[in-house]
Amino acid sequence: MKRLNSILFLLFVFSCEDKEELTPFEGDISLNIYEIKYFSEQVEIEFLDVVEDLRCPQDHICGRAGNGRVLLRLNQKGQSKGINFILNTIADPETILLLNYKIRLKELNPYPQKLNSVRKSDYSMVLNVEQID
Repeated sequence: MKRLNSILFLLFVFSCEDKEELTPFEGDISLNIYEIKYFSEQVEIEFLDVVEDLRCPQDHICGRAGNGRVLLRLNQKGQSKGINFILNTIADPETILLLNYKIRLKELNPYPQKLNSVRKSDYSMVLNVEQID
């Protein structure tokens, strides 16, 4: 009986510990293509695809810069379907407001060296995430 009371006491003490609450992520987040990252306990973002990359290669002279377009998915815990959306490097939208977050595409990497030079598996991006009330 004494042993049972000791075990129950220890269980009580450990269950009363302060649980660290995860704070929502704010700042820059890097994602490789097909990667998923969490920026809160409830929300994750997934880099699904590069829909187009018409950016002018660094070794070419172009009349205009060209656009890179990426497909992402925002998933919220407990929801069966995520929210798919597109962001662009220079066209609209470069920024989107979803689930109390402002998400902006800062970089799409690597920058093309010549036409069609980037393999899909080499892409990565940098997003800026800001929680809004």
